[in-house]
Order: sequence, then structure tokens, then C-alpha cells
Amino acid sequence: MTKNQKGFYHAFDKVKSFGMIFSGSVVFLMMLYTCVDVVFRNIQGYSPLYAYEISQSYFMPLIVFPGLAYTFSSGIMPRIDLLIVKFRESIQKTVYIIMYVIELVLLLALIVFGSQYLLSAIEKSQSFTAGGANLLLWPVILFVPIGFLLVFIEIMTRLVHKVKE
Repeated sequence: MTKNQKGFYHAFDKVKSFGMIFSGSVVFLMMLYTCVDVVFRNIQGYSPLYAYEISQSYFMPLIVFPGLAYTFSSGIMPRIDLLIVKFRESIQKTVYIIMYVIELVLLLALIVFGSQYLLSAIEKSQSFTAGGANLLLWPVILFVPIGFLLVFIEIMTRLVHKVKE
């Protein structure tokens, strides 16, 4: 492995870790926000925070997409490795490569369609209503293609590693 590749992997690991820390921070913020909403509901009888709408449209996507590459690389997400190890060793590498290529094609489609959806949301000023106010969605939708792009890069690095073996 060259020095440039090591530098890239190190920088990419930092980006993945930042995404996971960001997602974890959003989980914490969502818990606090929901707790404050419950306190308002119990004290005042209503809440001006609209926790359900904010959680659904802002917090939930920000929990999932920034940390997607980290969860994929850590092995938390289910994979079909248990099936592949049952093949003969001479076939396993080919099956891995085919699997990675299929994943790359699917992720590329998700990146393209996610980017198109983002552009459409920006163009239409797509928003949701919370307490009579319209809140824009595109800042959150931005994380969808970025999250899938990071997973794409992760799979690409795995493919390159597997081909070099």
C-alpha cells in the first residue's frame, strides 16, 4: 500500500468517524428535544416545539445517513459473508468481487436518484409544516446522497483491496 493510499484511508476513516459522532450527537439532541417537549406538554398542556414533525423530518434522517458508511465498514450491517465462506476458496474472491460490483451499481443509482431528489427539493423549496411555519427539507435531504457516496467509497476501497489480494 502506497503512502497516498494510507493517507486516503486515514482521512476517510476520520470522515466516517465524524459521521458517526454527528449521528450520535443528533440522537442525543433528539432525546433532549423530546424531553423538553414532554415537559412543555405536562406543564402547559401544549407544546410549541412540534417534536414529532421535527423528529420525523430532521432528526431521523440526520441519525441514519451521516453514520451509514461507518456502520457499513464496522460490520454492523448484515452481509452475506456466512454464505460466501461455504464456497470453495478459489471461487470466494470472484463471488466477493461480483458482490461488490453489484453493490456499487446499486449505490450509484441511489446517489444519482438521491441527488436528483435533492435538486428537485431545492428547486421546489420543499418543506414541511410545523406549527404553521414551513421548514425547508433540502438541508436534510443533502445528507442522503452524501451518505450513499461515503458507502460507495467504502465499497470501492474494499473492492480495490480484494482485487489486490
